[in-house]
Amino acid sequence: MKLRILIAFLLSLVFVSSANADVTKLWAPMQLNNRANPTALQLARFGSRVVSTHPLAVPTWQYVKASRSPKSNWPEKWYLHQNGVRIKDFVYHMWVMNPNSLGWQKQVAATCLGKCFLDGAGDVGLGRTTPKLQWTTDQWVAAMIREIDYVRSTGDKVIPNSVGVHSLAEIDAAGRGSTEQFHGIKHLNILTYGRVWVVAYDHCAYQLASFLIGRGRGDYFECTAVGADPSVVTAPMNGPSIGKALGPAVPTATGYTRLFQGGKVTANYDGTYVLP
Repeated sequence: MKLRILIAFLLSLVFVSSANADVTKLWAPMQLNNRANPTALQLARFGSRVVSTHPLAVPTWQYVKASRSPKSNWPEKWYLHQNGVRIKDFVYHMWVMNPNSLGWQKQVAATCLGKCFLDGAGDVGLGRTTPKLQWTTDQWVAAMIREIDYVRSTGDKVIPNSVGVHSLAEIDAAGRGSTEQFHGIKHLNILTYGRVWVVAYDHCAYQLASFLIGRGRGDYFECTAVGADPSVVTAPMNGPSIGKALGPAVPTATGYTRLFQGGKVTANYDGTYVLP
């Protein structure tokens, strides 16, 4: 998530009503508010793309940690514990908060300011807890849905982030979601509910082809190339209009194909792809 702090995040909550896929329109703008400043590297990756592609003002959503906090002086029952010991995220060095706690739910809702991007809502962070949280994925998802439901009950809109293949029910509960767990056509089920913002890293052209195979209403895509060929990030944005999907994806012996007005898109399990 650090790559998305205070940058013009190329996603949107203005949902489209069709499967139009002009490649230059798959990246819809959204601004995230947060206390930290973007680094020069983040600006290099995102800044020029935002300025050149989306020069207009964009909606602002408040970045809020759904399940983590650096503060150690909240009421004790807001924190998760294992055998009486507070649980920490050993990667980001923050306390793991209890999404079942009404007090924590109220704190999250109070921070949302109407539109809330809930980072850390998915089950991905379960593997970063010490002492290890003894919850199943289903228990975590059920607790997070209670938090989402409470925040929405106050009138706030919610985007749960970090949603993975085992926490898709959070997308259903919120009506939208964001994921960094989309890794090609093996994760097409992440797009089941629509209104999903896929944030991919590396192998961007293949990720784009895979996304188009499963893209439905309100799904958006952005990708940052971290490897040796960053030019692939902007290459799809300069590509031709793909147009409307002319039908659903068709499975093949090696992957999937899908026909668009602008041509055929192919994505295979071995990482090969074809874009018009």
